[in-house]
Amino acid sequence: MPEHLRAFLYILALTLPVFWLGRKVACGLAIEEADFKRRRNLWLALTALAFVSQNFWIYAAGAFVLMTIAGMKDPNRLGMYLFVLFAVPPFSATVAGFGGINYFVDVDHLRLLSLTILLPAYFSLRRDNETLPFGRNVADVSLLSYLVLQLLLQSTVDTVTNTLRSGLYAFIDVFLPYYVASRSLRDLKSCRDALMSFVFAAMLMAPIAAFEYLKHWLLYQNLPAAMGLHVAFGGYMDRGDSLRAVASTGHAIVLGYVVVMALGLYAFVGQTVANKRLRWLGLATLVITLLVSISRGPWVGGTAVLAVILLSARNRFALTGRFLAIAVPVAAVLLVSPFGDKIIDLLPFVGTVDEFNVTYRQRLVTVSMDVVMMHPFLGSFDYLSVPVMQDLVQGEGIIDMVNSYLGIALAYGFVGLTLFSGVFLSAAWGVLRGIRASSNDDELYVLGRALLAALAGVLVTIATVSGVLSVPTVYWVLAGLCVGYANLSIRHEPGRLPEVATANWAGSHRQHR
Repeated sequence: MPEHLRAFLYILALTLPVFWLGRKVACGLAIEEADFKRRRNLWLALTALAFVSQNFWIYAAGAFVLMTIAGMKDPNRLGMYLFVLFAVPPFSATVAGFGGINYFVDVDHLRLLSLTILLPAYFSLRRDNETLPFGRNVADVSLLSYLVLQLLLQSTVDTVTNTLRSGLYAFIDVFLPYYVASRSLRDLKSCRDALMSFVFAAMLMAPIAAFEYLKHWLLYQNLPAAMGLHVAFGGYMDRGDSLRAVASTGHAIVLGYVVVMALGLYAFVGQTVANKRLRWLGLATLVITLLVSISRGPWVGGTAVLAVILLSARNRFALTGRFLAIAVPVAAVLLVSPFGDKIIDLLPFVGTVDEFNVTYRQRLVTVSMDVVMMHPFLGSFDYLSVPVMQDLVQGEGIIDMVNSYLGIALAYGFVGLTLFSGVFLSAAWGVLRGIRASSNDDELYVLGRALLAALAGVLVTIATVSGVLSVPTVYWVLAGLCVGYANLSIRHEPGRLPEVATANWAGSHRQHR
């Protein structure tokens, strides 16, 4: 049996128990049972199609049909989108051109999802009179200005065809995820659905990641070749004597990055799980997945998530004290155990394993800032050709731009970086405003803390990874969720809907169930 088909059988064996257990937890709490079954079947169908199709375009055609049909039946397209976001790795193929055009567009799983699920949702939301028009808040304006700036600067150095293609990508890859996420959160039920769907998508990768780490076998490694593709990601990477798990994300650091966001959102989702054992099992599952990615940037991001969760609590001092009372003894036991030296060597800033990565990142910041200051306002598209940047070329013959902020500042200057940051700063301010307007027992309060923690973790982590694979998709979706929460919290402010703003969360869950 070909290796990719054996891998497919293992993926089924690893994920079917998660679906079985997850249905009991998710249904009735966040996702309607019919919606869960539909999304589960779509996830399984997409995975099976990818592994048995033997051709990317057969997969793309079948996936387009499956996604379109399932999307028409799902009342919450955002939830479906997030549920199957990581069903298939985001490897791409090019639609060949003709008549002087080299190629039309690159197609991957993420773009198929946007076209089949988010685009219809966009048109549906646009027709709804209750939808907040785009451009009514600072985040919207910052995002639009950022995209326009990108296209204007590109048009000065690139062909019309490439600029138009980039404009299409900006709409599909950036605008649609942000817009649908920011306008779909109409009530708390839709929030539970969306956040549970993303967390569940991350948990589906957990047993796969653990298997890869333990067995030293990447289950999606041979899938591109089986579909007739050659991709430059998803390969084997060791850190020390351990394999870094990848699952379906395409890179270990992207897996860790996705889990960082899921950990933040779990602060809300986990509260909906009445069974404490299952609640702690879910948290442990995400933490283990973060650990087996062996990605130090996401580990720092996970620490930021924890810090925000603790510091944003009303009883922050008592909660922090309880956490330290558990964490300090556990850490002490681990450090004096036979695994202590290995743990220390893997830690960021103090570890010695792959120490050159830390040194490279430090040099990248120093050199890049010097180059940014050559064109501080609007950046330069040819920054990679600057002689001093060539000193950063690695053994693979590339400059690894492992910092999203630096990449934006180099290409679009401080103006572009300010607009990019403005989206997230505005979104964070809206979340903070919603948290302050919520009471201790209000579900909106816990939801706001979770979104703020996820946002902090993501913004810290992208300082250690470039905007590749699903990295931008995830942070644009998260920005949209934060904006959606801000809009929702305004409608629930005391004096507008006092019966909602003052409702006891536990009571609301009893009613929902």
